Amino acid sequence: MGDSTGLHNTAKVWFLKFNSGQYDLDDQSQSGRPVAVIEERLLELMRRSPGEAPASSQSNSTATMAEHF
Repeated sequence: MGDSTGLHNTAKVWFLKFNSGQYDLDDQSQSGRPVAVIEERLLELMRRSPGEAPASSQSNSTATMAEHF
């Protein structure tokens, strides 16, 4: 499927949501640690040891790390 796989999955999720009568566009709460907590921890790691690569050592994406530089 290639590049269109993500678009297909997104369309499927929205179709199922609307088909079940959920017409709000707001994200529903999700399980797991809040993003704010994760970002705060990343910033702390970057301040403490800027020469290391917390993305690989802490299982964080490079894109997430790049947002904070």
